Amino acid sequence: MKVYVSCILVSKTGELILQLRDDNPAIKDPNSLSLFAGAVEEGESLDDAIAREIWEETTLKFDDFAYLFAWNNGDGRISHVFYRDRIDTAAIDIREGQGFRLIHSRADLEKYKFAPISKSILTEFFKRDIAKILQQNRAR
Repeated sequence: MKVYVSCILVSKTGELILQLRDDNPAIKDPNSLSLFAGAVEEGESLDDAIAREIWEETTLKFDDFAYLFAWNNGDGRISHVFYRDRIDTAAIDIREGQGFRLIHSRADLEKYKFAPISKSILTEFFKRDIAKILQQNRAR
């Protein structure tokens, strides 16, 4: 079974930060919005994998991601979903894809073209209202 990591990044002002994938028909889900994600390399921990993927794709360097849940992609792959908020969007330097886009609410999931796996993960994220739970925990 192939193991992946993905991250829900949230800006300082509360928008979700998503990758706009390349507009290349040879890649999976071209020209769609996606979570920042990638495969876990052999011998790599999940924490190391998500830190590496975020660095490779955005140049953001963090080691304090919150683990949210494991997502079964339904195709023999598992995505371990992480969360990181308070991101300064001015510090993002996209190295993979066309750039990034911000979404503001659950309703945006129906307005834009998403990679199917990312849309499923974000639907679950909003369903569980995880962002609210994490913010409440920080306030304590």
